[in-house]
Amino acid sequence: MATRFALLCLVLAGCQSAGRTPTSMVPAATLDERPRPTAAAAPRGVAGAMLSTAAGDKSKNGEEESAYEFQLPTPPKETVDAPSKIELPPAPVIPITVTPPTLPPVTPSAIEAPPKIPFPNRRTPDPTPTTPDLPTFTPPPMPAATSPAFTPPALPSFTPPSVEPMAPVQAPPATTTSPTLAPPIPVEAKPPEPKKVEAKPVSNASPAPAPLGAGVSIIETSPSSGDTLGSLRSIFERAHQRTAQMDSYTMRMRRREVVGGAVRPEEIILAKFRKEPFSIYLKWVGEEGKNREVCYVNGMYNSKIHILMGPGENFLFANKHLEFAPDHPLVKSNCRYPIIEAGIGPLVARFGRLVTALEKGDSREGSARYLGKVKRPEFEEPVEGVAQTLPAKYEGLFPGGGQRMWYFDTTSGLPVLITTFDEKGRELEYYCHDRFQFSQNLDADDFNPNKMWKTPVK
Repeated sequence: MATRFALLCLVLAGCQSAGRTPTSMVPAATLDERPRPTAAAAPRGVAGAMLSTAAGDKSKNGEEESAYEFQLPTPPKETVDAPSKIELPPAPVIPITVTPPTLPPVTPSAIEAPPKIPFPNRRTPDPTPTTPDLPTFTPPPMPAATSPAFTPPALPSFTPPSVEPMAPVQAPPATTTSPTLAPPIPVEAKPPEPKKVEAKPVSNASPAPAPLGAGVSIIETSPSSGDTLGSLRSIFERAHQRTAQMDSYTMRMRRREVVGGAVRPEEIILAKFRKEPFSIYLKWVGEEGKNREVCYVNGMYNSKIHILMGPGENFLFANKHLEFAPDHPLVKSNCRYPIIEAGIGPLVARFGRLVTALEKGDSREGSARYLGKVKRPEFEEPVEGVAQTLPAKYEGLFPGGGQRMWYFDTTSGLPVLITTFDEKGRELEYYCHDRFQFSQNLDADDFNPNKMWKTPVK
């Protein structure tokens, strides 16, 4: 009996802790259609409390759910009643006052600085070294010196030896009588013999004679001074008559020049000329400037020099058709004379001015000397030579003067070679003309750059 009561108490205690009454302990109630009041739940923990519920919801079929009333069974009398609730009076509230302790005043000196955290990659400067206070050192007193005073030893006295005084030198007595001189022997003076001085003619400073060059020789002596002007006049007349008959011609020209102080290499040029209007066509056939062409017609084609550059020229101008004015600096930098003075005709006219000036006694063209027939290596037959002495500042090209050598062909009478040297004998000009072809009947198309060259002007 006691065991069963204990089990029942455990079951009741579990149900009360959950707030519910076990279903197995509730007796089945009879359903009726009367509404029943909803029972209020008894306080939790009081035995015998009734718990009633009312269903407010309706089922899906529209019927009301039955409400059940549960009544806890009365425990047997032998059970121990639950202790009654003891109500204790409320405990009095005593206020507690907390007073913080008084802290001593904090001074700045009393606050210790936080320790410095050293950085691994930062060098901490060394603190300023302080010199510790060293004890004052006082040397002990030295005892008085007991050694005797130092006295330098006495040096022996030096007595110089006695020197006997020198006897005074007596001068010889002066004599008032002069010695007897022999009378001078008379000598007859002869006048100096006069030196023989050869009188030399005074000559003005003139350039050194031009060298004739290797393989050059004079095979005929020059005529007398009285016949020089006649020989020069004869050479000019023959050359002038020949050029008057040449309306057009071709020739080969070899040229060496010093331009702007620079020695230019030798050029071999095929040249064509026409008298009226003055026309010139040049083509370089040697290694220097090979296949370069130049064309100029006085008064036509803008009165400019037309140039077709060769394929071997500078890549900026190769095979280009260019045109320049005759006095353009680029043209002057490649030749000593303007293009209108090229050819045989201008050379003959220049030699005629020399002959006319000599006949008039005008020294502006210098002087000239007929050489006679000269053998030159450039020609098979001898040529006639004339040496012209150029005055200083001649034509602006010879500041110190110079020598110009003229050589004329004995058959045609044309000037075939002209060489010019400065006052020191250095070659400045070399123009050789050969392989003449006359009466070529050259027309305007032979000097028309637009028809000869298909390249337009740049």
